Amino acid sequence: AFGLEHSFYAAGEKLEITLTAVTNAATQNYYSSYYKVRKYNPKRKTKLLPTGVASISGEVLDASSFKILDTELSLPIHYQTGKCTFGFIPTYALPVHPAQVVITTTLNNGTNNTRTATEKLSNSFFGTLELLIKL
Repeated sequence: AFGLEHSFYAAGEKLEITLTAVTNAATQNYYSSYYKVRKYNPKRKTKLLPTGVASISGEVLDASSFKILDTELSLPIHYQTGKCTFGFIPTYALPVHPAQVVITTTLNNGTNNTRTATEKLSNSFFGTLELLIKL
């Protein structure tokens, strides 16, 4: 992660507001493992494979390359009173570089069908509440 932030203080420095921008980068090996081990695992599914299908597998293309995954804009707000600090961290995430997933379907007759799907990405908003107590 690479980030920039700047804090502002108010109410006698009891209130802290921090403008934050963070860019996260990594490989997608973990995500590829999810497709290989969990997503299409017939033991995990409660429904059966479609008629005529022996197996389905998936793998993320170029999963081991290091790339930017998202940028997150947030505005952490913390208020300290006595031994307690209350916090709220609203975050807006802007994902980039959707994964390309190769999905291979093996039919009962031994025929393999392969297709490539591009992950659909959308921006998201989430928040975190905090309560910190100094002992």
